[in-house]
This record gives sequence, structure tokens and C-alpha cells, in this order.
Amino acid sequence: MTMAAVAVGGASLLGGIVSSKSSKKTAKQALALQREQFEFNKKRYNDYKTMYGGLEQMQVDAANKGVVADLGGVTSRAVGDVATQFTNAEEAQRRSQQRMGINPKDRKSVV
Repeated sequence: MTMAAVAVGGASLLGGIVSSKSSKKTAKQALALQREQFEFNKKRYNDYKTMYGGLEQMQVDAANKGVVADLGGVTSRAVGDVATQFTNAEEAQRRSQQRMGINPKDRKSVV
């Protein structure tokens, strides 16, 4: 019985070593393939930029032509929107209190 256990253990060890070498080889092949794909995609991107990069920039420039940023107007509208939202929220709270029978002008109701 002991001899059989040693034989099974030896076979298991040998199988593990062979499997380990095989998995290392597979991992190296996968890494090489990933590097090859990366280089291919990098070449494709550079070819695209070389061929169409100028056209892309021309489109962006044409779209931006005559566009002037209105930062002051945008800010003013945003401030107005926020103020309106606060006013609406306060009015909704007041109406809710009145529905529940609370007098919003009574100082006791304000905690």
C-alpha cells in the first residue's frame, strides 16, 4: 500500500511540473500576442492621425468659428435658476406646513 501511495504522489508531482511548464509557456505566448496587438493598434492610431488628423482639426476649427463664450450670461442664468429653486422649495415647505395646520409665521413652528 505504501508503495502505491508513493507512486501516486510521484505521478501527481510529475504532472504538476509538466502542467506548470505548460502554463508558463501559454502565459508567455499570451503576453507576446497582447504586445503584438498593442503595437498593431498603436500603428493603426498613428496612421489615422497622419491621414485624418488635419481634417479632424479643420472640422473642429470650423465648428468653433464665430463662437464666443458667454461666461457672464451663463453664470447669471445659473444664479437665477438656483435662487428660483430655493424660493420654490421654501414656498412648497410653507404650503406643506399649512396643510398640516402649522402657522409658518408662528415662531414656535420654526425650530
